[in-house]
Amino acid sequence: MKKLSLKTIRSNKSGMTLLEILMVIALIALIIGTIGKNVFSKFSGGKRKITKIYLSEIKGALDQYKLDCNNYPKNIAGLIENPGNCPSYATEGYMGGKKKVSQDPYGCDPFYSYDGQTMVLKSLGQGCQEGGEGEAADILFED
Repeated sequence: MKKLSLKTIRSNKSGMTLLEILMVIALIALIIGTIGKNVFSKFSGGKRKITKIYLSEIKGALDQYKLDCNNYPKNIAGLIENPGNCPSYATEGYMGGKKKVSQDPYGCDPFYSYDGQTMVLKSLGQGCQEGGEGEAADILFED
C-alpha cells in the first residue's frame, strides 16, 4: 500500500497560485491599457476631421450668402434669417431651412467674425473655450 503524505496531496492538486493569477490580471490590464489608448487617439483624431468637414459646410453657406448679398453676414445668424439688407436673400436661409446653426461635434457653437475685411471661422474644440492645447485647441477653417 502506498503511503500518502501532505506533500504528495499538494502536488496532485491542479490549479493556479495567487501569483500566477495576479500576473495574468496584470498582463490583461497592460494589453487593455495599450489598446484603449490607441483607440481613444483614433477617435479624437476622427472628431477633429469631422469638425473640419462641419466648418467647410458652414463656409459653403457663407460663400453662398456672399454671392447673393455681395458680402459676408455680420454674424452667423445671418445664415438663418435675413438681416434686412439683402434683397436676394434665399427664402429658406442658407442652412437648409434649419432654425439654428448646428453645434460642432464637440457641442460648441461655431466661432464666426467678420469685420468687413477678414472672415474668421473656427471651432473652439473640446471645452468650448478659445485657445487650449490638444483636443481643446481651436480648429481654424482654412481654404
